[in-house]
Amino acid sequence: MSGKFYPLEIEKIFKMIFFELNKRESIFGIDKSLFFYPTKNSKKLCMDRYGDTMETPLGVAAGPQTQMAQNIITAWLTGSRYMELKTVQTLDELEISKPCIDAEDEGFNCEWSQELNLEQSYHEYLKAFILIHILQDYLQHPISKSLGTIFNMSVGYDFQGIQKANVQKFFSKMKNAKKEKDVYLKRLLPFYPRLKDIHIPDLVSNNITLSTMHGCPSDEIEKIGKYLIEGLGLHTTIKLNPTLNGKEEVRQILNRDLGYHNIVVPDLAFEHDLKFHEAKTIIKNLKQAAMNKGVGFSIKLTNTLECENNKEYFDPQNSKHMYMSGRALHVLAINLACKLQDEFKGALDLSFCAGVDALNVSDVLSLNIKPVTVCTDLLKPGGYGKTYQYIENINQKMKDLCASNLEELVLKTACENDLKKAALINLFKYRDQLRNNKRYIKSSFPYKNIKGSRPLTMVDCIEAPCSETCKANQNVPEYMRKTVSGEFDKGLQEIMKTNPLPNITGLACDHKCEDRCTRINYDNPLHIREIKRFLASNAIITKVPNEQKKLKKVAIIGGGPCGLSAAHYLRKVGFRVEIFESREIVGGMVTNILPNFRTIKDQVNFDIDKIKELGVIVHTGTSIDSDSALNEIIADFNYVILSIGSPEAKSLGVDNEEMGGVINFLDFLEKVKKGKINQLPKKVAVIGGGNSAIDAARTAKRLMNKDDTLFLIYRRTWQDMPADREEIQELLDEKITVLELTSPKKIIINNDTKNIAGLTCIKTEIAGVDSQGRNKIKEIPGSEFTLEMDLIISAIGQEKLNGKNFKSLEKEADGTLKYFKENLETSIKNVFIGGDSARGPQSIIQAIADGRKIVEQICYRENCEFLENRILSSVDLREIRKKRVQKNYGKGPRKLDPLDRDNFETVVETLSQKEATIEAKRCLNCDLLCEVCVTVCPNRANVSYQLLKKDYHLKDIIIDQMKHSLGVDYIFSITQENQVFNIGDFCNECGNCNTFCPASGRPYQDKPKIYLSRKSFKETGANAFYFEEEKSARTLFVKTSCENYKIVYPYQGDLFFVENNTIKMQLLKDNLKVKTVDLIKRNGHVNMLEVAIMKELIVNLKMD
Repeated sequence: MSGKFYPLEIEKIFKMIFFELNKRESIFGIDKSLFFYPTKNSKKLCMDRYGDTMETPLGVAAGPQTQMAQNIITAWLTGSRYMELKTVQTLDELEISKPCIDAEDEGFNCEWSQELNLEQSYHEYLKAFILIHILQDYLQHPISKSLGTIFNMSVGYDFQGIQKANVQKFFSKMKNAKKEKDVYLKRLLPFYPRLKDIHIPDLVSNNITLSTMHGCPSDEIEKIGKYLIEGLGLHTTIKLNPTLNGKEEVRQILNRDLGYHNIVVPDLAFEHDLKFHEAKTIIKNLKQAAMNKGVGFSIKLTNTLECENNKEYFDPQNSKHMYMSGRALHVLAINLACKLQDEFKGALDLSFCAGVDALNVSDVLSLNIKPVTVCTDLLKPGGYGKTYQYIENINQKMKDLCASNLEELVLKTACENDLKKAALINLFKYRDQLRNNKRYIKSSFPYKNIKGSRPLTMVDCIEAPCSETCKANQNVPEYMRKTVSGEFDKGLQEIMKTNPLPNITGLACDHKCEDRCTRINYDNPLHIREIKRFLASNAIITKVPNEQKKLKKVAIIGGGPCGLSAAHYLRKVGFRVEIFESREIVGGMVTNILPNFRTIKDQVNFDIDKIKELGVIVHTGTSIDSDSALNEIIADFNYVILSIGSPEAKSLGVDNEEMGGVINFLDFLEKVKKGKINQLPKKVAVIGGGNSAIDAARTAKRLMNKDDTLFLIYRRTWQDMPADREEIQELLDEKITVLELTSPKKIIINNDTKNIAGLTCIKTEIAGVDSQGRNKIKEIPGSEFTLEMDLIISAIGQEKLNGKNFKSLEKEADGTLKYFKENLETSIKNVFIGGDSARGPQSIIQAIADGRKIVEQICYRENCEFLENRILSSVDLREIRKKRVQKNYGKGPRKLDPLDRDNFETVVETLSQKEATIEAKRCLNCDLLCEVCVTVCPNRANVSYQLLKKDYHLKDIIIDQMKHSLGVDYIFSITQENQVFNIGDFCNECGNCNTFCPASGRPYQDKPKIYLSRKSFKETGANAFYFEEEKSARTLFVKTSCENYKIVYPYQGDLFFVENNTIKMQLLKDNLKVKTVDLIKRNGHVNMLEVAIMKELIVNLKMD
């Protein structure tokens, strides 16, 4: 079955570790440069626990990072020294619903207990324990008296279960593993002779954490705790639940203060969990019991928070509840720490696991809360390797404070000499800071997700999500690299390959690319648009000689972004181009509508002038708005491009809209732009929630007095506005009042003046979620109210272009012009349509992309070369991998102070060279390296490997009535060196790699799934691969959805052998040409692309 763990023998893990280390200088995908090496200087990170010394105060929490041997080893390599092992319980044959992890923002899971049985869990922990000792020796860590690492058992969930024989046996073995340990050492000795000189204790763990979640009976917690302390003599930690904050406080902090309205904590969670007054008694009694027994006792904060499963991601039938972790839990856990330490006068020994990351780990340690364990942050891109930055930041903080140990970190942070007092000062101060820290507010992660629409293929899956999202497919990473290297001219050249309006888009692009920047899962997106603007402002455009090929004539009707884009590329290849523009200025909405505070006139004109300089003839004040005028153009030109935009605004659809005092945003903004409106009346309302509505509201504010009334009225909440995030923030910064959940119903008219007097509105409320994930609303009966108004600006969008004036062109049912989506051609040959004319109101970059796409079509028909090759600069992949484990927030551009925005001066400043370079360095070069699925897999199931770039000329084999023939020739190309496969034995199909993969697929299903034993291979379904090694050949067994293959690849000779249910054949190794065929079935089909991939795997994929 798929989704099941198949633990490996210890020899196999050993071989995998040292094969990878010697070949790639990495272990389980972690580059050697990210390994933690204890040194004399790192002694300041040490802490004492349970009579032992930990080399760092960091660890991994009971969860996905501590259930398999390879997970624990990987955590240790990167610096974790407190291994809170995956929670075990007597019920050890559970069926876990899959997927079971969703760490996209706040973490959720529905797994909460081990997926292995207790015996398997024990052996995984023991294998990790032994192999870490070997690695400590091999990596030449300084010799110490101990491993410097604590293995901490975790157990749940009731007293009866803990008393069961299987749990008792687990405890016994963890306390004395000599029998199994000696067997493992004997088996490993031939592979590592130094093992005889390494002291590996029989004791794996003498300490335990009791997890009190999932309704662990409150009256049993003390009973279990006393048994663990007094009966088993274990150092004991009780892990408490965030529900101890109390129902009202949890909901106040989580839902209202932090804005996690998506999270519903049921009453049941508070009813069956421990209460605060009960916790106080239990803690006091267990502290005393531990003191009497002479063992350690501590409290850990916190377990995950039980929530209603309101996500489609988890199976609602099998998972009624889900369990929250991550940044949303951090504030709750710190709040609980304050309550407990306040109650116990700072005397509690606290450890922590709740939303810790590289940027707050030093803060948590300064509270004298340690060790600190992590889970959710390591499930996000960067994975285990992110521990590198944790340690780096702790060291920097201690250096800044001149702290020589962790206790001094506490004291010097508080400027106190008493440790207990200092910890309390820091704790309460930190709690108060968190309430105002935007990093923990839900709205600080407004992104839908990273996933795109492109399919995930077995090979060649790397593509920068920013470029994929960009309608013009801009090569964003390349112009980032050119910015970093100071080659600004080359950076601008790269932009202009697919976008001839860099100034305009640098100022006013909707930059959806940033919503899918890989950095959204680290910190904040790269400021791509601002770097484009910097390059456009600072680079020099190399003048291209005008082509004088006297190619055919092209008429462009409409001089907006689509038309200008088409004109630029047409002239570059030598077409004669004329633009017919109805307004006096070309540029479309950018030059005629967009407010000046969002643009810079000289920069906008620079783009347009450069296109004119190519030899484009521009006719302004010339409308082509009738069928006869269009037909004249068609008769005079070889090609025609319609790009006249969406010139009509949508109506509100309320009574009296046609009366005086109501204006649509297009007319309003254009009149302001032309200086025809310079002052507004005292009471103005703007209706809408998109960028245009915000432009209108911000423009209106600049034309009103300070005491005047201005409302932006929107029927949903401001968080649901379709406007860009930056535009919404500018609206809020400029203190424009937003009437949320308000819908206009009727315009009130003054009977004497026939102008408006007011606007009747009705309140709305959230009523579920629509198919696009936005809140649906419904009106609240009886909630009508009337606002006095002098002017209403309607800004609810634009109508799609109605083609009624162009009778020669075919129409859709709604009256819009019909065109072919694949080439943008209308019903008349060689007449194209693009931009808003075709699609309705879209973005500037979409219009630019349409213009270029139309030129591609024209060039294809005229057999002239058009496309320019993309540049991919070489980079140090090791440096990229190192960059990909670190948070590094970008600062963004400087802006005009909101208090000074009483005019139309440009609000956002252009980046300086230093600012642009620093920001561009944040680029993760996603066009050259992805490996996101590799880093986020807690089980190390997704593995990177390399292929050589190669082209195969293939022909499928078609079998008909016991005769075979070759199909149509096609090319299969391997264009990327870095590839990924999945180890089926390690993969429980938790779904985490699916969450973060920027393609539409699931790596654990779509990548080659390699099994490491006959048993695991036999028990799985399709997309399964299994290798067997012999002296003379390597054999690959494959299950596809249609066939079972056996491929034998001899180490010598030119041929290899392929056999499936249909055919046996011999192929040439270098080009897959078929040499011999032996048919098995009368009819069938052999997909040679599949064979090519199998051949590449058998040649290149090795793990030991």
